[in-house]
Amino acid sequence: MQAIVLAAGFGSRLRSHAPSKPLAPVAGRPLLLHTLLRLAEAGADDVTVVLGHRAEDVAAALSQWSLPLTVRTVTVADPALPNGVSALAAAPFIASRALLVMADHLVDPALYRAVMQAPADDGALLLGIDRRIGHAWIDEDDVTRVRTEGTAITAIGKGLDPYNGYDTGVFSIGAPLFAALAALAGLEAPSLSQGVATLAASGLARGVETGDCAWLDVDDARALDIAERWLGAEEKGAR
Repeated sequence: MQAIVLAAGFGSRLRSHAPSKPLAPVAGRPLLLHTLLRLAEAGADDVTVVLGHRAEDVAAALSQWSLPLTVRTVTVADPALPNGVSALAAAPFIASRALLVMADHLVDPALYRAVMQAPADDGALLLGIDRRIGHAWIDEDDVTRVRTEGTAITAIGKGLDPYNGYDTGVFSIGAPLFAALAALAGLEAPSLSQGVATLAASGLARGVETGDCAWLDVDDARALDIAERWLGAEEKGAR
């Protein structure tokens, strides 16, 4: 299983806790390390990490970690550009399909597996969708919302209304997404949501139900506190 981890952004809302969001400590480990270990638990063995802000610091940390998977890095020139640019930077390293995830999302490995194992013989983009509308961990002002009809994604975006699910930030992608992003890049720097919307218009974007699988966008101090309590409870349960 190949995977792409997007870790290029500035992480401005966590700047007071760590100068680099991927290296922000959560329950005694850097956030990016949690992500990589959870990908490995889900079955990933080849990961491309896309760096940008403080890339040298993150790359140096990566070189010190003993990981049960192969990791390479690629760096975008401008970390201020949308995340679709980061996804395109990883395209040369992907053989066919890959899990595409966010470095700042803590995700139950079962959610990763659910998305990666869902069938997509037509090359469609698959997105893990959380139907738990109003869940206490969700920042309604920041979360990307999704509207679906059956399994088909019909709309995606922040502030979308009406909507019937949340974008978990866990995708299974192939060549069609890279082609859509490359086409958009001819006009502007694309976001992932723009790529998803392009594929949705062609019937090539579908949702995967994630049930009660936990995930959390660790984007601010509130989410960091939730993450500490979540991982602390997991650690106690494992003893």
